[in-house]
Amino acid sequence: MESLIREFNAFELKSNTGRNFPILSVHYTAEIDPDNIAEVSLMLEYFNHTQENLETEFTFSKHFKAGFESMKVEFQDRIMKSKIMERKAAKAKYDEEVKENKNTVILGQFTNASNDQVLVNIGNFIPKTKVTVIFTYFQELKLGANNCYELILPFSVTPKYIPNSVLEELKSLPMD
Repeated sequence: MESLIREFNAFELKSNTGRNFPILSVHYTAEIDPDNIAEVSLMLEYFNHTQENLETEFTFSKHFKAGFESMKVEFQDRIMKSKIMERKAAKAKYDEEVKENKNTVILGQFTNASNDQVLVNIGNFIPKTKVTVIFTYFQELKLGANNCYELILPFSVTPKYIPNSVLEELKSLPMD
């Protein structure tokens, strides 16, 4: 039952070793301009509590009216900012940096029958360190009931289930 429930936790990192990592924290901010456009920042934090470099990924759905502006990833000693590249060149650069044991990240977007999906791969996530992923995107807002804006956050950000053993392990680790 645990694996079935975990499939629906959008931001949980899945590693190449088969272990999953829950989110340490999620933060949203939104600024609305006079034309009813929201600039939304989403910050996700993870911690690699293992003893090995990991290659990780997560996939999530985005609202069809949302458009990405940027992504920034903060590793312990490296900050990476998004740059638009041709897909094959981006993948080749990512693979090369993984082989060189550098922290690296690649973001891809694809559409399936029901919605837009975003795939984020984080390479060489160093043991006992934290990584912060910050997305900025724009979304047109609809004026809803009682003249209030309606901002749709299309992500599932709450873990449905995290085993107590994982929670206890995370609580016992230093996170600086």
